[in-house]
Amino acid sequence: MLTKESSVLRSTSELLDKVNPRLRSVMIPWIMRHPRIITALGRMSRSFRKCEKLRNGSAERGVIVPPALILSITSACNLQCSGCLAVAAGNVRRMTPSANLSSYDMDHIQWKSIIKQGNELGVFCYIVGGGEPFMYGRLLDLVGEFRDRLFLIFTNGTAIRETDFERLKSLPNAVIVVSVEGSKDITNDRRGNHVYERAMTAMTHMSSLGILTGISVNINRANVHEWMSSDLLDHFTERGVRLAFLIEHIPTRAVLEGTSIPLDESVLTPDERSAFRTKVLEYKKTKTIFLIHSPGDEEYLGGCVSAGRGFAHVAPSGDLTPCPVSNVATHNLTRSTLEEGLRSPLFTEIRANEHLLETEGMPCALFAHPDEVVELAERVGAYRAGERS
Repeated sequence: MLTKESSVLRSTSELLDKVNPRLRSVMIPWIMRHPRIITALGRMSRSFRKCEKLRNGSAERGVIVPPALILSITSACNLQCSGCLAVAAGNVRRMTPSANLSSYDMDHIQWKSIIKQGNELGVFCYIVGGGEPFMYGRLLDLVGEFRDRLFLIFTNGTAIRETDFERLKSLPNAVIVVSVEGSKDITNDRRGNHVYERAMTAMTHMSSLGILTGISVNINRANVHEWMSSDLLDHFTERGVRLAFLIEHIPTRAVLEGTSIPLDESVLTPDERSAFRTKVLEYKKTKTIFLIHSPGDEEYLGGCVSAGRGFAHVAPSGDLTPCPVSNVATHNLTRSTLEEGLRSPLFTEIRANEHLLETEGMPCALFAHPDEVVELAERVGAYRAGERS
């Protein structure tokens, strides 16, 4: 007779296999080493299946609901990384640490309302960024209040307090993804002195506490060859990292000007992009880590998954945008509902014009079609996120 724990493990294994067989092969061994989370897995597995039904029901009502919602939960950040996309998109405000962001950022009650609306529509995963999410004082309160939903928290790793580590041990629905550039020198060159060391200390500590951790990497010409050496990926895997998000660089000028992405000193050349994709596919078969490569993996999903196909984005001000770097909106969720935003002409027309979701050799689909996106934004009355009170 199956025990309750073995039944949960079998159900979880089947669910992970449905999502991605590679995810199952990476995660089940980790779960077996941390059996304290099995009860939480049962709760989240039930929630995952419930969300699928809710999204299907929403689709029958004409609302395309993504499985994930990206929340830029604060515009505050304690670092000043060069070429920061969040700054260019307006999701980070360059202010002094003592500045009051309350006139721009939503409060805890508003974020709770958005998550509740997402839950009712069938959103399962909340991808939390910023700014630096650990500068939002009630971040882990949200994670704790919605224990049947998955929270992927993207952090620079330098603002996590000891009390946060202790709370995270009791929040198995949180996965902490730390942003790095690669080796110590490359990371500190872009992010600031000693950021690499502080981030690695945080990751090592979380791994020792049984907190599931990952890394996020901005792949550019300065680090692409380093990441094509398996030694670097092994370095992080050996320190307990089980997930890696490899995101090809989008220059800030494209975001600020709404132009097509230029080939500059940071953007991968076509040959570099092809070689890196080949190496990622090799890693996916041979490494004990689950890799997500953007935009490479989008080819299996029929193109870009923004505008509700796979995710949508909520800015610190409450503006609902197709993705974190496409900073146009027609609905603000302090005045509109999430369902109204997902039904908007901005989202429906992006999804209907499938060629807008094709990357065409660029790291971002929407910026591969600048003129059409600008025309669409003007036609539906869109505005730049964060610029309307």
